Amino acid sequence: MPEHVEEFLKALTANRVGNACYFAYQDEQNLVFEKSLTDGLLSPPTSISAARPNTAATYFADRDEKRYAYFLGPGDVLQGAYYNAGNDKWDVTDLGDSNIVTHGDSKLAASKASGPNEDLALYFQDTSGSLKEIVFDGLGRPGQPRGIPPASPAVGTNLWALKTLEGFVRLFYIGKDSAIHQSVYGDGEWSGECSVLAVFRLALTRLPNQ
Repeated sequence: MPEHVEEFLKALTANRVGNACYFAYQDEQNLVFEKSLTDGLLSPPTSISAARPNTAATYFADRDEKRYAYFLGPGDVLQGAYYNAGNDKWDVTDLGDSNIVTHGDSKLAASKASGPNEDLALYFQDTSGSLKEIVFDGLGRPGQPRGIPPASPAVGTNLWALKTLEGFVRLFYIGKDSAIHQSVYGDGEWSGECSVLAVFRLALTRLPNQ
């Protein structure tokens, strides 16, 4: 049994119908593979790409059931791939050509971007540990990384991002104070950083007396 086998599973997503889920994992040769579980049946592995050892990874699945995977290549450079249903295989995107370097301990998260379009936003920590966002246009082309000014994350924090029904993007992470924090993007700007745990404690104090 290899060491740190629990780190091999990298990302998980599901289709809109709900009858299939997809697992991205990395083997001992640092190749990233995908398996699907459909109606209780596990598929053979499908190769996604080579990656750096112990890469972070994340999935994004859009309304058209397109699947995108993001991970780290040599030198901690962001890399991407998408599932080509016509060829039943994964194709690497040109994201790596942008040479966007992350912190070596950075995790990744992806969600729909704020706004009416189905654009994708990818979140990571740069070489200084600051949180950054990349928004991809409808053709899958990445924009320039932009900062999330209020955020003060711990280096190597897990990242979770989601777009709400109201059109806001909520990004969750662990702050330098070891508390869970969120930054919210909407109306063209990021909100001030707030501690989710502090908000939760405040909500408890407002509960009516039993």
